[in-house]
This record gives sequence, C-alpha cells and structure tokens, in this order.
Amino acid sequence: IYQSIGVRLLPGIVRRLTETCPELDLETIEANDDAEQLERLAGGELDLAFTVVPLADQRFETLELRDDPFCLLVPADSELGRRGTIELEELGALPLVSFRSCRCERHVEAFLADRGVELEPFFRSNDNGVLQAMVGAGSGVALLPRLAIDESDEHVTVIDLDGKVPSRVIALAWSRERGLAP
Repeated sequence: IYQSIGVRLLPGIVRRLTETCPELDLETIEANDDAEQLERLAGGELDLAFTVVPLADQRFETLELRDDPFCLLVPADSELGRRGTIELEELGALPLVSFRSCRCERHVEAFLADRGVELEPFFRSNDNGVLQAMVGAGSGVALLPRLAIDESDEHVTVIDLDGKVPSRVIALAWSRERGLAP
C-alpha cells in the first residue's frame, strides 16, 4: 500500500476481508509509490499490490478499482481558494509543492508540459501530510490526487480541476506468471 490507499481505502477492505475470510493472513507493506511494490510482487514477496494504471510492465495483470481525480490544494485564505477555479495555464506560475517520487504525478507533469504548462516545484516530499501542511501554512499549492487530501483540514481549500488533467486510476496488480492468489 501507499499512504492514500492505506488511509482512504484499506480500512474498509480489511474490515470486509476479516468478516468474509477470517482465516486470511493479511500483511501489508508500505511504500512511497508503486514501483517498489511491483518489484516485490514480481519477486514473489507479495500476492497483490495497489498500482496506478496504465501499467506498461507486462509481468502483471491488473484490475481497475477507481478513478482518483487530481485537485489543486490551496491555502484556505488565498484568492484562489475564494475563487474556487483555475485555468491550466495559471498552474505554471504558482509556487508548487509536489511528490518526490510518484509515477502518476510525473504523468500529470508531462501532460501539462505537452500543453505548454511547465511545473517547477520548489519543494518535494513523499508524505501527503507534509505537502498538505506546506499548503495550509501558505507556503505553496499542491496538485494532488483527491485520496491524498485530508478534506477536513480547515487550513486548505480543494479546487476541483473538473477533468482538466487525467485522473489517477487505481488498480490491483498481480503476477501474470503466478496468477491471482485465492
């Protein structure tokens, strides 16, 4: 798992698994992104891993679970927060904080670069909470998948991008060679 999955999806999954499969021996391994987990999956250390699709690696089969749209996280007291909307062209001029290692974030950065919007984060971290705290303190803004955001935080405002950038698509992956474990 990675942070947003662990916080937003895993609790309900574990509850259902313990109710329906009490004999299941469940162990989770946390990582900053899915690349590390996929290598463990390929090596036989894991039966399943959460990932983001599309996944070019043919060693794996995947099952899409849900779309996770990207949003712009801004300080609650900012003009952008009050306005509640933004054009893609404006993103390049904003003081951006971003993930250090996140395949889907790089995909969004490339998508925007192809449209002439260059993102140049001045700060990077792999911790969702650190990025949100930077925004809440007024140090910058963040382009984050919705599941990575704590929407109860009164110091930030979430601006929906309404599909202006591609969503992160979360999936389960398993080894094509070993097949899906029972």
